[in-house]
Amino acid sequence: MKNRISFTGLCALLCTFLFLFSCSEKSEYMQTIPSDAAFVMTFDMKSLSEKGDVADWIKSEKNASLFNAFSSGMGEGTVKLWKKIQEDPEISGLSFTDNWVCFAAGETNPVLCILAKISDVDKWREVMKAMEAEGVATPISKEDNVESSLIGQRAKCLFDKNRVLLLIGQDATGILESKTAAGWFTQKKENSLLSNGEFSAFLKERKDVNYWYRMGALPVFFRSVYSAYLPDGILLGSLYSIGYCDFQKGKIEVTSGLRSDDKDSMKKLEEIFKMGGKQSGKFLKQIPANALYAVGMNLDGQKLYKFLSALPGLTQTQMNAIQSEDTKKIISSIDGDLLLSVIGLSGNASGFMGTAIPDVAVFAQVNDDYAVELIKRNLGILGVKEIGKNRYKLSMGEASLYFGLENKKNFFITNSTQVFENISNGMPESLANTPYASAFDKQFYSLVINMKEGIANLMPMVMGSYSSRQYVSLFEQCPFTYLSGSGNGTNGNIEIFLSDDSKNAFAAILDWITVVASQER
Repeated sequence: MKNRISFTGLCALLCTFLFLFSCSEKSEYMQTIPSDAAFVMTFDMKSLSEKGDVADWIKSEKNASLFNAFSSGMGEGTVKLWKKIQEDPEISGLSFTDNWVCFAAGETNPVLCILAKISDVDKWREVMKAMEAEGVATPISKEDNVESSLIGQRAKCLFDKNRVLLLIGQDATGILESKTAAGWFTQKKENSLLSNGEFSAFLKERKDVNYWYRMGALPVFFRSVYSAYLPDGILLGSLYSIGYCDFQKGKIEVTSGLRSDDKDSMKKLEEIFKMGGKQSGKFLKQIPANALYAVGMNLDGQKLYKFLSALPGLTQTQMNAIQSEDTKKIISSIDGDLLLSVIGLSGNASGFMGTAIPDVAVFAQVNDDYAVELIKRNLGILGVKEIGKNRYKLSMGEASLYFGLENKKNFFITNSTQVFENISNGMPESLANTPYASAFDKQFYSLVINMKEGIANLMPMVMGSYSSRQYVSLFEQCPFTYLSGSGNGTNGNIEIFLSDDSKNAFAAILDWITVVASQER
């Protein structure tokens, strides 16, 4: 009776081959990508392999049991082949000269496609025959210079002398039987995604990992939601989301953007970001340095209200709410910086079923006191007390809510006592004194997530459950410290920082994967 490799193990090995040994800037074989592909991701494996010292990582004794787990259940011949490929990647038959590409095909049941270059087709056939010997791949068949094999119930492999294409998904069999995928091998450039000007422009700016996503390919539900909240004149089908990820020492940097192949849609999209200006970051001093989360932007409330009122897809209930006098005056009163922060997950007060109420704070530059008067009017019956000039407090059992105006134009509302007690002079140690405060400087929108503090907040929950205590070391050794993002208009930037700034981020993530794998075994 044959030993049988698991489907998961098989795919892991296939993807490892592709991951390790596909690497460069040539893009001719990207002509294989169909013109209706929903998304594309490219990976510069040469760069990633060097930055992560991948060859040494695979050979490390720390990961021996990880790769042994992949090969468990394999026959002796396949194990020997895998060991040889670890030592000499060229035995796989895969190329060292081209990137690994992932793309999605199909709308109803999308199929994940993995594309790589072949340098020696005979060596790749040996890999496939080894999988056939395990009983999970069918014998190789050939038609019109394209060879193929079915792998289990969910994966199909096609290849010719130049490239290999792995299809994974429920509809993979249908695509293969209809000869659609085989047709991708011979299609002309004008029938491929390279005929799309935005995609061709995207390929010219590649980093380590890159993505291109067609907004019109979103699932029906999400398309309807996006369409409802886009102004008239913006064609969702013309929009593309793009991103470029670069692994650096101590951090990961991602640049992103929205693009359109329709000039009018792009112009209207850019107009949305003219509803505000550039942040001053004036409220950062009010937020503790160890806050979990903060998001800010600069808004012209009157422009925002006009924009919301003109959205074509609002329901009657939503329209009635927006058109109410209170909503109009609240939104229109915003005139400058707006900042929302989650300070901690384990606040001092308890809510429903004894769950902790997070400490939060909201600050906004305003041109009148309408927000304060509205809160007093609606919550006054619950016992709102004036505790200072333009300062108010509502006590609700263990919890307290503070709100008011500082310097007549800075609205605040918070349930954090420490934030309120430092409302005039700011926190002794605030977000303004952290390295990521720069994300809020002269940017339209900004975001900071304190991952290290978030993990510290989660630890009591992890320790409180016997079944989750095994993951303590996983959390403790998480390399990420914080994320900061910002942008102006349709372009944005995200930086994810790691605790060790002397080590490349990709190498640090691989080390963490070793920890994760050891926890799973």
